[in-house]
Amino acid sequence: MNLLTVGTSWITESYLESAFAAGFTHYAAYSRTQEKARAFAEKHGAKMIFTSLAEAAACPEIDCVYIASPNVFHFPQAKEFLEHGKHVIVEKPICTYPSQIEELFALAEKNGVTVCEALMPQHVPALRKIRDALPELGVIRSAQLDYSQLSSKYAGYLRGEKQNIFSPEMQAGCLQDLGVYAVAVAYLLFGMPADIKASAVMLPEGADAAFSAILGYPDKTVTISSSKTAQTRVPSQILGDRGVILIDSVSQLTGIRLIMNDGTERVLEETPSRFEVMKCEAEDMRAYILGLPARVPYGEAHLTSLQTARIMEQIRRSAGNFAF
Repeated sequence: MNLLTVGTSWITESYLESAFAAGFTHYAAYSRTQEKARAFAEKHGAKMIFTSLAEAAACPEIDCVYIASPNVFHFPQAKEFLEHGKHVIVEKPICTYPSQIEELFALAEKNGVTVCEALMPQHVPALRKIRDALPELGVIRSAQLDYSQLSSKYAGYLRGEKQNIFSPEMQAGCLQDLGVYAVAVAYLLFGMPADIKASAVMLPEGADAAFSAILGYPDKTVTISSSKTAQTRVPSQILGDRGVILIDSVSQLTGIRLIMNDGTERVLEETPSRFEVMKCEAEDMRAYILGLPARVPYGEAHLTSLQTARIMEQIRRSAGNFAF
């Protein structure tokens, strides 16, 4: 299955490694500059390069497209490829606005192709392990899901260098880059909240450096927090009156332990490599394209993307100081 990559960052390289194992072939690479496209294609064995999205979309040899460009470009780029009958895989967040996601889903259905979001937590076996273990916790009244990671781009930002990941014009920032994982996990485990209260701290240019949100449910509260300017050292946790589930990585659902009140402990998930986690994701996406059974049904994956985006939109509205 011939794959075009849009974007030349480390995340594209990581995805390609898992895509190869899942049965994709790197057929072509796109970048705005010929130099970057050629260097990426040579490094990863692609046969062709493109600097024009229109030409790439019209190429009959390309079966599907993986988009890992800045967030603001996800919607228009995915739309163009879907209109040309290509299957599309979009890095998280698939789109900033729920209405855009709905439009892409409808367009894919109209043209007989698939579109999906590369969102790791919903595709890994660990999600089912957590769901199965929740009853052991007894009555769950609260959960705390945090994904705080010091950005590798932050030092450059402090030096005055322009960084897309800290640019509101690119619809980037902490919520879009990291918080999406915690929001998705909250939805996957507990469903849609009844109400949302949020606060965000903005950098001078207008992107959020950190945010916190309380998702209110009839029987529990789920606190979500995230920062791109600090590194967390503690796990996320789901708290019940009989025990707790600790999650080291909320983005990949790795390092998961169940600890009961009597001190007994059980490992629910070790820490598989990022390659193994992303391979689950790539295998499901290949299954969607071929119409084969997948770990996560296609419609269920669509609903997760849409509901996650709806929660994130409510977080932005509640915080009140987002630029988009």
